[in-house]
Amino acid sequence: MSRGLGKVEQELLHEIKINPEGRTVVALSGTDPTKAEARRRAARSLDRKGLAVLRKTEAKGFLRSKSLLLSAEAAAEWDDREACRKVEKAREARRVSVQ
Repeated sequence: MSRGLGKVEQELLHEIKINPEGRTVVALSGTDPTKAEARRRAARSLDRKGLAVLRKTEAKGFLRSKSLLLSAEAAAEWDDREACRKVEKAREARRVSVQ
């Protein structure tokens, strides 16, 4: 068994801490595939351990969705914004269907 956080897990946590928004992109496009997969594994591990929260952005147009690793505080704000966005989307759909 592992005796603590791995190197990549520590790097991801450091990136979250230094970012004022409390988040980091797990695997940037153009990253070496091996390094990108190591970062994805580390992000999932941190999420399972409860040290960070993993979220996916929605793809818009030709862009691909991204995985973000967030601090607990940033994840709470993210979830609030997403809930408000979904409520507004449902209201708009209801308005359109009634007309």
